[in-house]
Amino acid sequence: MFLAFRCLMLVVFACRLILCPPDDHCHRQTFNEISNRSYTGDVLIREGPWPVTKCRRLCRRYLECWFFTIVWANDKYGTCNIYHGVWNSTQIVQKQDVSLYVPCPDGFQWNIKVKRCYTAEIYGPIQGYDAVNSCANILPGSFPVEPRNNAQMNHIKEVGGNFSIWLGMRKPDNFSDVHEFRYYSDGMPLEFEYWFQHNPNNFNNNEYCVVTTPENDHRWNDVKCILRRNLLCQL
Repeated sequence: MFLAFRCLMLVVFACRLILCPPDDHCHRQTFNEISNRSYTGDVLIREGPWPVTKCRRLCRRYLECWFFTIVWANDKYGTCNIYHGVWNSTQIVQKQDVSLYVPCPDGFQWNIKVKRCYTAEIYGPIQGYDAVNSCANILPGSFPVEPRNNAQMNHIKEVGGNFSIWLGMRKPDNFSDVHEFRYYSDGMPLEFEYWFQHNPNNFNNNEYCVVTTPENDHRWNDVKCILRRNLLCQL
């Protein structure tokens, strides 16, 4: 078993809370003895295959991780165990009920504020007609971003920068109400709106897709789906 200890400080450190989305590959168990030292705490198990370098990066990124172990499945990969607690140089002095988030798939980044995985980069430009399939091609199950509250919209603003982004919403062809937009992923009516003034207006009766307008604080505008804009996907 590979064992790597982080800095052993004589002062006592406090843990921060970090959320772990429900996932079959992330669970916690109690340990009583590690490396011939008896103490109590938690181990967060991230089932493999994990290369040791990636497990080490996970440990280094969070103050909660004081050391990690690899339970080897073969000569390169294994299960990544992340150990945490509040401790001094010789023993854990306090136990915290905390958990570590499950990393998003390759190419996606976890946003802890909104508890979502988003693509790590912006794609495009592409036509609005191709937005859904393009996200599915990046990773099956992903779809164009669907801001459903201010926090999620703020993330799109931060990431979008000067890009106009396709949003995961569309007005069904058989709906006459210009405000009747639906989410791509579940077909439900919008539960949050951030329209630019006088929008949606369905100009020329053929604006069925929605984009952000970076020049207007990324407020929304209904546009023709044939236009080419940029793409950000989520899980």
